[in-house]
Amino acid sequence: MATYDMGDEAFFSDPAPTFASMRENDPLFWHEQLDAWVLTRYSDVRQLVRDSRFSVDRRQRIRRSSTDSERRILADCYDFMSRWMIFADPPRHTRLRGVIGQAFTPAAARNYEEFVWRTVSTLLDAARRRGSLDVIADLAVPVTSLTNAKLIGLPQEWISDISRWSDAIFRLFNPGAYSSTLAHSAHANLKECQDRMREYLESGSDAEDGSIIATLRTGLDTGSIEDVDEAIASCVMFMVGGHESARHMIGNGVLALLLNRDEMMKLKTSPGLIDKAMDELLRYDSPSVCILRRASENVMINDREIAAGQYVYGALWSANRDPTAFPHPDQLILDRPRQQHLALGLGAHFCVGAPLARIQLSAAVRGLLRINPRLGVAESELRRVPSLASRGLERLPVYVSG
Repeated sequence: MATYDMGDEAFFSDPAPTFASMRENDPLFWHEQLDAWVLTRYSDVRQLVRDSRFSVDRRQRIRRSSTDSERRILADCYDFMSRWMIFADPPRHTRLRGVIGQAFTPAAARNYEEFVWRTVSTLLDAARRRGSLDVIADLAVPVTSLTNAKLIGLPQEWISDISRWSDAIFRLFNPGAYSSTLAHSAHANLKECQDRMREYLESGSDAEDGSIIATLRTGLDTGSIEDVDEAIASCVMFMVGGHESARHMIGNGVLALLLNRDEMMKLKTSPGLIDKAMDELLRYDSPSVCILRRASENVMINDREIAAGQYVYGALWSANRDPTAFPHPDQLILDRPRQQHLALGLGAHFCVGAPLARIQLSAAVRGLLRINPRLGVAESELRRVPSLASRGLERLPVYVSG
């Protein structure tokens, strides 16, 4: 039986060969190392993310993945995160999304366009004077952190803390990555973040109309948000999710253009292509690798039974490279005919922040096209974040001019 290493540097650098082999030979594969099934074909992953027989609650798996020495402090982390909307099933998920979704409508997202563009322009003006920048550290991280702070309704002075908290907490989502150092770091950062959020939320400090904090305070008043703990959990969820996903989205999208200069020139000469281009960049190198679900009952997929209680990784990245859904899937084609990619999920758990994330990606790409970016190192020197939850770059140095 074939084996597939989904935890080595070669896989993180380029998962395409591994996923292509799995789609062809083992589209539903029991992965001993992950102690879970892995689904890789577009049609199967699409079914998984829409199927109500699969739960997003992962508490049982996380706890059994930790060792006894780590269990005590990790329990605090996972009990808290179990209140996140993304780990809730209906009806709780429906209630939370109904409240919080008010801050994420396309119309609400458009209110951030000027702020995001101004932030991108300021950062790129500084880069142009220097002649270079790291797209991750000098653009993606500050843009997403500043936008996140404004969206949630937090002081701009928290920017460095938002980045630090998000990085530490998000590492908990990498399967098999539990260690004493990671556990203690995640726990300490999460507790600090919770305490600061609680103090700020309860202080009555002004929060911008339409911000998440303002929306949650209204929810507390009307009873649609259960208690302050649920409000704090929602703030932390959006802080972590918005920071990680959006910054990797920017880094992956920019790198794809740098490595496909004909397509980059196509976008530069045809700026009206930007909306289609955003979808293709998301499909081509998705910021999410896999999502995790738990079968709440026995489910048949591809004539094989997934037993109740077993976990399934839905490989979004692989689904977006499935040739049965996307002709020539390993090519970046910015004017590709539209087909629904899965980079941002689907159905009830479609990324609620998608409109704002697209605004950030679009602004970053449009801004960089104005200053003629060129990759500053060989592609082989770039390092990917080692994670099955998200796919991103540790750094992306480029030279700029113009």
